[in-house]
Amino acid sequence: MRSPQSVRARGRRLRSLGRSAVALSGAAALLTGAAACTTGSTGTQHTSAPRTHSTTPTVTTVPTGGTGPATDTTGSTPPATTSSAPLSGGPTGGNGATGSAKKTVPVQITIHDWNTKLGQAEVDAFVPGVVISGGTCTLTMTNGATSRTATHPAVTTPSSTSCGLMSIPHAQLSAGTWQAVVRFHSTDAAGRSDAVSIQVPA
Repeated sequence: MRSPQSVRARGRRLRSLGRSAVALSGAAALLTGAAACTTGSTGTQHTSAPRTHSTTPTVTTVPTGGTGPATDTTGSTPPATTSSAPLSGGPTGGNGATGSAKKTVPVQITIHDWNTKLGQAEVDAFVPGVVISGGTCTLTMTNGATSRTATHPAVTTPSSTSCGLMSIPHAQLSAGTWQAVVRFHSTDAAGRSDAVSIQVPA
């Protein structure tokens, strides 16, 4: 049977061994943590390089000898070209008919006189046997190098075209003998009367 002294001595040894084991375990843990820290500090480092945006310039390509417009890199549309070339077509005569000659029609004077009461020369004429709408009659009175004119729209009748009564006032005429002629013209017809004389008083 062991003595109390030996039991107490054995207990002290066991406690001493336990403390040593705990100390060893703590030291091992410290060594492991240090190793882990060292590995983390010397491990592979990940660097993030800044992203770069590559911008490729837009190149305008103009085909050699081509007729199409080049592409505008600014996004604007090239101005349209306005052509000043004349429109195609045949020559147009003064009467509005293209390349066609006017038909000649007769013109007859029925009245040519001096109206003393109204103080004016008066002439009436018509186109016999021809019905033409849209025509115009022109009275021309001539005395030497001086001439005076008056116009009147022609009107149609069932069998002819009438010029109506045309007049020129005394204020436009000097005293003397004047020669009067009536001309008719329309889109496709024209004619002239014979000259008649009208005596203008002083």
